[in-house]
Amino acid sequence: MSKRGFDPLTYKFEDQAPEPGDAFEVADGVYWVRMPMWGRLNHINVWLLRDGDGWTIVDTGLFRDDVKEHWRSVWSKVLDGKPITRVIATHLHTDHTGLAGWIVQEWGCELWMSRSDFYMCKTMAADGPSDVPDDA
Repeated sequence: MSKRGFDPLTYKFEDQAPEPGDAFEVADGVYWVRMPMWGRLNHINVWLLRDGDGWTIVDTGLFRDDVKEHWRSVWSKVLDGKPITRVIATHLHTDHTGLAGWIVQEWGCELWMSRSDFYMCKTMAADGPSDVPDDA
């Protein structure tokens, strides 16, 4: 409820929120996936989109082993033998980009992000500890 006494948002699929490792098709070829996080915000919504002869992932979830397992589960249920061909990172928060490098390596696909986020990643990796992984 907002301060004005009403909730201006309508949650069309509120009852059908997918469990981690599952996906819910909200439109033809558009799958809603939730990945777990800790704290008050306990999940992030990410998306799997049918894209020609493959699939596009929009945002990835945190870099955690349980999130990797959830992705593997979703892939086994949804991809229908078609590859991931692209990952889109909408912005440079770790819950949106955490597994981008891992997914790109797993599938040999492209990572799309804004130029400013790309340069920020390069700067952070160059200024970080010596054990920063290559996919960062």
